[in-house]
Amino acid sequence: MLIRITFLGTGAGTPGKDRYLPAILIEDGLRKILLDAGEGVQYRLFEIGVSPLKITHIFITHLHGDHVFGLPGLLATMAMLGRREDLVISGPTGIVNFVKNSMEIVGDPPFHVRIYEVEPSINIKDVINEENFSLQCVLAKHTVPDCAYSLNWRTYVGRFNPERAKELGVPVTLWKRLHMGETVVLDDGRVIKPEDVVEVRGSGFMRIVYTGDTHRQTLS
Repeated sequence: MLIRITFLGTGAGTPGKDRYLPAILIEDGLRKILLDAGEGVQYRLFEIGVSPLKITHIFITHLHGDHVFGLPGLLATMAMLGRREDLVISGPTGIVNFVKNSMEIVGDPPFHVRIYEVEPSINIKDVINEENFSLQCVLAKHTVPDCAYSLNWRTYVGRFNPERAKELGVPVTLWKRLHMGETVVLDDGRVIKPEDVVEVRGSGFMRIVYTGDTHRQTLS
């Protein structure tokens, strides 16, 4: 599976001239996931050529302003651009009220927001389970409730079937991406998954862990 990670902002506290506040874009071929949405996230998305309409998931670690103040503006832009697809948002206790208050300012949006509010604890919690993808949360040590996330993808190993790919009308330029475990979307809107053209012989997992703000604990 091919996963692209783009650091949109790596600053903290207040924005700098050349360093935006926390936001990371994760692309897996089917999803475009934002990890946190600090102030300035829209500008960075425009700079790299990613439309806000393409964002499918937003995972907020905690409700300090430098991690979440970019979210209201992002939601407003999505509404102004006429977004229709559902948007998935996950965050710690308080994220539901934050999003609802933001949407009151935006007005009645033309899209549905599915919010998963998590009370992080020292025990790992399952948050989202989608086909070949899941999200888990555990408590990070901070001054407010803070989610450390684990993003998990199921990967497949096997032999690529070119005849099947031709039958489905998959361009040759996309074959390698499918063989590497990436889901692709054809020009006609059809979604082709790796298992559609790969004779699966085994599977495994790929994982990305994101902590947001935290600090090292001293063991006694």
